[in-house]
Amino acid sequence: MTPSIMLSRFWKSLITTGIHARLSLLEEQRIRLLNAINFFTIFLQLFLLLLGLLLGDYKLVSIMCATVCCLNLPLYGLIRSLRHQFAFGYAYCVAHAILLVVPLTNELYFHDADDSEIALIGLAVLGIVLFDKYIQLLAVVFNLAFFFIIRFFIKAPARDFAFHDYYSLIINVLVCYSFIYVCVSFAKFIFRQYQALLVEKNEQLLKQSIELQEVDRLKNQLFAVISHDLRSPLYNLQTTIKLLNEG
Repeated sequence: MTPSIMLSRFWKSLITTGIHARLSLLEEQRIRLLNAINFFTIFLQLFLLLLGLLLGDYKLVSIMCATVCCLNLPLYGLIRSLRHQFAFGYAYCVAHAILLVVPLTNELYFHDADDSEIALIGLAVLGIVLFDKYIQLLAVVFNLAFFFIIRFFIKAPARDFAFHDYYSLIINVLVCYSFIYVCVSFAKFIFRQYQALLVEKNEQLLKQSIELQEVDRLKNQLFAVISHDLRSPLYNLQTTIKLLNEG
């Protein structure tokens, strides 16, 4: 077996962890997405862990170890045990908690730049994809609350807060979140329509298959009746012709 085939089988087994026959097509794709994100973030965290060891930054090493132990490994276990709905909520909440704790523990990475806000916007997209209806809206509001908590109360002290200083930021963030929400929700709506169309086509094919089986059964029954009705006359005719040939 070649290494490429082994790698392909490993990736397939990893990405399909937690998928079973009772899931809908949308749920299957969500689990595949979460498995892929979990897999790649583990590689990223291992890289940052090695980087922290080389630079002697033990805070970064501690953060990466805690992330793997508190997020990636439990998430894989939940998906593997077929608790995907709980896994979605767990991953979403713990990821937010990590992004809230990191600015408090290490100002070097989330102080001057807007890295935490970028990560939170990415989590907002993930929440819209993973959840539906009211839970989806609640996830976006939850994410937006974390965004402003980090921006206003962690990066900027409360005593320095002035609404006119952050007016453009608030407007831009709300526009950005609204745009993401509408676009991703519309994409999910199209996917559901496509899924409904596939289900309808499958039902039509199943109905046609049943009808064809019924037609085939009637055909076999008809041929059986015809062969039975023709057997005796043909036998009599064959006997008569034989007698005539014998004189």
